[in-house]
Amino acid sequence: MKTEEIMEILLDYSPFGKKLVFGINRKKYTRKIKRSIWNKLIKILVWFRRSWKSYIFRYLIYYLITRKKIEKENILFINLEDDRLFWNRNVKNLRQIYETYLENMRPKWKIYIFFDEIQVIKWWESFIRTLYEQNNDIEIFLTGSNSDLLSSEISSSLSWRFLEFKIYPLDFKEYLYFHNLNINSKNKYLKNKIEIKSLFNKYLKYWWLPEILEINNEEQIEMYLEWIFNKIVIDDIVKRFNIRNVELIELINKYLITNISWILSYKNIENSIKHYSHNISHTTLTDYINYIKKWFIIYDIWKFDWKIKSIFDTYKKYYVLDLWIREVKKLNSTNDLSKKIENLVFMKLLQDDEKIYYWQDDKQKEIDFITKNKNKFDKYQVISYLNPKNINRELWNFRLSDKYIKWDNFLITIENSEILDYKWTKINKINIIEWLLGI
Repeated sequence: MKTEEIMEILLDYSPFGKKLVFGINRKKYTRKIKRSIWNKLIKILVWFRRSWKSYIFRYLIYYLITRKKIEKENILFINLEDDRLFWNRNVKNLRQIYETYLENMRPKWKIYIFFDEIQVIKWWESFIRTLYEQNNDIEIFLTGSNSDLLSSEISSSLSWRFLEFKIYPLDFKEYLYFHNLNINSKNKYLKNKIEIKSLFNKYLKYWWLPEILEINNEEQIEMYLEWIFNKIVIDDIVKRFNIRNVELIELINKYLITNISWILSYKNIENSIKHYSHNISHTTLTDYINYIKKWFIIYDIWKFDWKIKSIFDTYKKYYVLDLWIREVKKLNSTNDLSKKIENLVFMKLLQDDEKIYYWQDDKQKEIDFITKNKNKFDKYQVISYLNPKNINRELWNFRLSDKYIKWDNFLITIENSEILDYKWTKINKINIIEWLLGI
């Protein structure tokens, strides 16, 4: 590429003479990343497509300039998916971009490099590692959207010289903030309770990638989400792993997202696939599920054994990244309310960096979630409503699990919060909205 072409692109992304648009400050992520600034380790932001990693980049640049008083010339920012770079996405041209920046901007002292969507550059790890090793006064930030940036695949190439920050779709508190509701106290919640409940019902349908908020038409939202999903399955997973039987991996994916929250074995899944006249080996099934997991469409959790405090993976429970994935495939229904809430609770626990398991005894009595933080265990049951038919089933399991370890018991519902005393067992019944908002 010519120097003039490179500089045109760099100036389009540089913070010179323009206001950086970064949506809202996603504090749960920016706080963690800001604490890592001045640490030389490479910072990698990785997660699902369209989860606003780029906007977090822009906020960090804004923070460096306005709060840390870093000169604008010391910041190199570029989105490597820019179409003007399409024929030049290789390590040689990445180095040319870097050297053109140095020659023309002439930064003094420390440089802050922000490469957005680094995974489009083949062998990018070599260039980044070289920069890291040869320059003391440099700090590197990267984003990526797929498994090329998973720690399991880059740890050896970067020799663990990185910090990984996983970026999730909007949580409910952020979603409210987009609707000009900053709910940080119980009084604010009560004052806006009717509007919050209405927004929660919408949130429960899709959860929300940030860009959906800019689309007002329901049909267009579904068209956009279907495009995102197809791009993930076809462009990302199928092409990345050279999958020949596209119908089969779509079938496996549909089965898993249909049966969220159910305890499944690979045998269950194999038998279901056979009903569609598909024979599949255990190895292929394992590989396909792992591919889907790498693209953050589904997650699994293992069973926890209280007696020996260990985990087993013969049976697992599966959850989906975001309920819009089920909506696109027309799998959500009014009968799924408890399932949806359970999936929502799972994602909140995941975002809180909890270690999550489920528990089940020999008689199929189950606790939806067991979370472990150091030596403390919390137990969670999730149900939309308690009624005479389900109260003993849902609450008795807390007593069963208390035989092994007694810690806090939480029942997440859409009913009012209160403390329950069930057969001498204390249970914290918490409204799902209040729990998500932390009030």
